[in-house]
Amino acid sequence: MDLTALIDQQIDRGTATNQLLVWNNTTQRFEVSVSLDGLTLNLPVIAGTVNAGGQTTTFGTGLATFGGAVTATGTLTANSAFANGVITLTTSSGEWVVQDGATTAWVVTAGGNDYFTIDTSGEIIILGNATTNPAINFPGSGLTTHHGNVTILSPTPILVFQDSNSLGAASVGYIEWKDSGGGRAGFFGNHSSGNSDLMWKNEQAGNIVIQTTGAGTIKLVGPVLLDKPLVSNIVPNENATNGDFATGDFTNWTEGAIWDASTNKAVWTENGVGSSSTLVHDFVPTIGELYVVVLDYDDFGGSGTTKLEFAGNILALILPDGLAQRFIVRATTTDKLTFTTGHPPSGTYTVNIDNVSILSDSVSFSANNFIDTTYSGGKISSEYLLLDVDVLEITTDLLTIIGDTNITGVTTLGDGGIIDYSEFEDDGTLEFNGAATVFEDIVISLSAAKVPAANAPTWSGFISNLNAYTYGLNDFQEFTSEIAHSYKEGSAIEFHIHGATNGLEGSDKTLKFEIEYELVDNQTSGIFGDVYAGTTIINAEVTIPSGTTDKTAFVITVGTDTTGNFLQAATLVGRVRRIASSGTEPASDPFVLQVGVHIEQDTVGSRTALTK
Repeated sequence: MDLTALIDQQIDRGTATNQLLVWNNTTQRFEVSVSLDGLTLNLPVIAGTVNAGGQTTTFGTGLATFGGAVTATGTLTANSAFANGVITLTTSSGEWVVQDGATTAWVVTAGGNDYFTIDTSGEIIILGNATTNPAINFPGSGLTTHHGNVTILSPTPILVFQDSNSLGAASVGYIEWKDSGGGRAGFFGNHSSGNSDLMWKNEQAGNIVIQTTGAGTIKLVGPVLLDKPLVSNIVPNENATNGDFATGDFTNWTEGAIWDASTNKAVWTENGVGSSSTLVHDFVPTIGELYVVVLDYDDFGGSGTTKLEFAGNILALILPDGLAQRFIVRATTTDKLTFTTGHPPSGTYTVNIDNVSILSDSVSFSANNFIDTTYSGGKISSEYLLLDVDVLEITTDLLTIIGDTNITGVTTLGDGGIIDYSEFEDDGTLEFNGAATVFEDIVISLSAAKVPAANAPTWSGFISNLNAYTYGLNDFQEFTSEIAHSYKEGSAIEFHIHGATNGLEGSDKTLKFEIEYELVDNQTSGIFGDVYAGTTIINAEVTIPSGTTDKTAFVITVGTDTTGNFLQAATLVGRVRRIASSGTEPASDPFVLQVGVHIEQDTVGSRTALTK
C-alpha cells in the first residue's frame, strides 16, 4: 500500500464533513480540523489538546467548531482554542443547558472571587461578591424585561436613581409608565434638569389617586400650595327628596295654606291680609349629626319675612335673592325643616323656594364632604366651608371671613403658638403670650386719698373751677388698691406719679418723690393670704427746665418692683411723699394728681373670681 492510500484511509476520510487532519504546507505539519455532526468526550478536554488514555494529542491553535451537540462528562476549559475564551451559541435556540442535577451553570472566577454565577438550583444570577459592588451597563435602549415582576429582596430594599453626570437641581431621575404603543402615560420623579422639583404627573387626562383603608389618613407635612380647584368626589347623603318639586306637587312635604307647587317650585303668595303659613319637610334629623341645608330662595313684594328652622336651629336667610342659600348646622333636636312665612302689613308678598337639599354623611362629616371652592388669583373662596381637622394652618397676605365663624378647640393667633401669640383656650378663655401681652394702668386718684393730720398737701385751685393737691416738702398721702385680675402673675409692677408744674420758673428746678408700698397676695391658702412683713421704698427725681409753661403736665416713673412674687388680686397699700431734691426746689409747690401702677396683662380677666 502506498503512502497516499494510507493517508486516505487513516487521516483523510475523503469528505469535508468528517476530515480529521489537514496538511499545512507553510508549517509542514498536520493540523486538526474537526467538523463533526456529534462528538462525545468522556474525558477532560482542553481545546487544542486532547488527553486520552494517558496519551496526548495536540490540535494546534485552530478553532474547534462543533456543528452538533457536545457532551462533556469531564471539564471543558476554554483557552486558545476558543477565540478570546468566548463560547458562541450559533443554533437557533441559543440554549445553554445544564444536566445531571448540577447547581451551578456558569461561574466566572478571578483572584479566588466569584464575580458572575448562574445558580440553577435557586434560579439566581449572582453578581459580585461580599467585597465588590457590581455595576451593570445596559448600552443602547437599556434593560427590558418581557415577563414577570422585578423584586428587590433584601433586609433593607432600596431602589436608587443616581444621575451620573449632574449635581443638585441639574440632576434627573424618574420612573415613567408607557402603554403598548410606547406612549408615555405618566411619570414620577425629577424629570427636568432645570429645577429640583419632584413631580408626579398623569399624562393621559386621568386622576392620581392616593387611598388609605380603615382609619388611615393621608398626611401632608409642610406647606401645601394649590394652583387648581380642590374637588371632592365624596357624595353625601341627600335626605330631602323632591327638593326641586319637579313632580309639581308636595311629595315628602307637608304644606300649609296658599302654598303651590304647580310651577315646579314651592310658591307662597300673600295678598296683604296678614296671614302666615308653613312648609315642612318629612325628614327627621338625628340629634348630634351635622347637616348642610341647601336651597334656592327668592322673596319679593311687600315687606314680609320668612323664617327657616331646622333641628333646633333658626337659620336667617341673609344672602341675596336668587343665590343658593347654604347653612351648616348640628342637630340639637329632631325638629323638621320648616319654612314659616311672615306677616306683611300691606301689598302682595311672594316667596319662591326650590332645589332644597338636606345633606349629611352617615359615617363622618368634614370639609372634604362638602367643599365647594374656586381658586382665582391666589385666593380660595367658598360659599360654605366646614373644617374638621386636628391642625389648620393658613398662610396668606389677607384672610377675610364674612359671616358667622365657629371654631372649637384651642385656637392661636400670631406666630403659631410658639412665643408671640394670642390663644383662645377650648373653653373660650383668651390668653396673651410673649409680645401679645398688653399693659394697663391702675389709677389711684389722690383727690380721694387719705390726708394726714401733719404734713398734709394743700387743696388748691388748679384750673378754672377745679382743684387739686399741691405738695410741699415732706407732704404725703396714703392709698390702697388691688392688682387687676388681668395681671400677668409674676411680671414687673411699675409705679409712677402724674402731676403738673405750678408757675413759670426762670431757671432749672428739681422735684423728688418717694413711694413707700407693700404688696400682699390674698387667699393663698383658703381665706387667708400672705403676711404683711414690711414696706419697700423707691424714689425718683426730675428736672423742670427753665421757662417751662405753667400747668405743664408731667409723669415721673418712681420705680419698678421686679421681685415677681405677686398674683392677680394682690392688695397694694402705699404712701406717696415729696422729699428734698438734689437741686433747687421750685418757688411754688407742684400739683400731684394721681399715682399710677403699670401692669402687664395676659388675660382679659381671671377664670374665676379667685383664681387666674
